[in-house]
Amino acid sequence: RLAEHFEKEGDKAKALSYYESTFRRLLLAKDARAADEVWLKIIDIGPSGWAFVQAVEEDLAKSRDREKAGTYLSLLASALAGRKDFDRALFYFKKALEGLPKNDSIRADLVAAYKARYASHTHLDRFIKISKIENKSEPIFEAIKTLERHITFDVGRYVYHRSWGV
Repeated sequence: RLAEHFEKEGDKAKALSYYESTFRRLLLAKDARAADEVWLKIIDIGPSGWAFVQAVEEDLAKSRDREKAGTYLSLLASALAGRKDFDRALFYFKKALEGLPKNDSIRADLVAAYKARYASHTHLDRFIKISKIENKSEPIFEAIKTLERHITFDVGRYVYHRSWGV
């Protein structure tokens, strides 16, 4: 109730603080439905930072609910992608896939985030095909590793080769 009061008053920082503490309390009480509702409010405002999200991950890991952590992180990542914060969205999509490695919709959202983040990359589509990240039978983390290894190279980007001195 305090969080809702501060949200109505326009003090988003205080509202977020109360929502976050309420969310963690609901997780510990295993009230999934109420926790889901509060998580959506946190996403609307935007979580206070990495420390809170990491604490939520740890709480869920203790309860051995990696799938729930994956679901929460994928919702957060989707919201970040909607706000065009693709670097953080990519990070949280990858974390979500740790809990839900076979989830095709998270994989598709991850690929969409890569395409948006690297839209100006000249070889993006080719590297996506090489990595097989869109292939559902390909292990996701191997595909991500391959894509990220290739995507660092583009026209106008330079690397230093120690043995050649170039």
